[in-house]
Amino acid sequence: MEMGIGEIEVTYRQAKNKEEQLKILADRNLCTVDEIKAVLISTGKYVDRGENGLCMAVMPKPRTDLQPSRAEQQKEENVMDWKTAISVINSTITQLISTKSKADSELAEIMLALGNIGKEE
Repeated sequence: MEMGIGEIEVTYRQAKNKEEQLKILADRNLCTVDEIKAVLISTGKYVDRGENGLCMAVMPKPRTDLQPSRAEQQKEENVMDWKTAISVINSTITQLISTKSKADSELAEIMLALGNIGKEE
């Protein structure tokens, strides 16, 4: 075929006379009308109505009452796991900073006391 599937589909969809366009597309692509129909049907957007030619396929509306897929549930669980992990890490960091601050204060007191040992006499 000379033309790509997308180009065939666009040309057919925009044509005013669909039956005539099928013949034109077949001639241009050096193939049969049935092969052009097969290409259009393969896109999933068209169905063959026999003598009535091709028509747009009725696409079902997405259902909104469905439960989330397992992948969506897993993603949500992963987000919750990350939020929990971040919270624990944040808490641990806060605790370590507090411990370091206390240790620094105690060290300063010890250093001060050591500095005053020789001066008391």
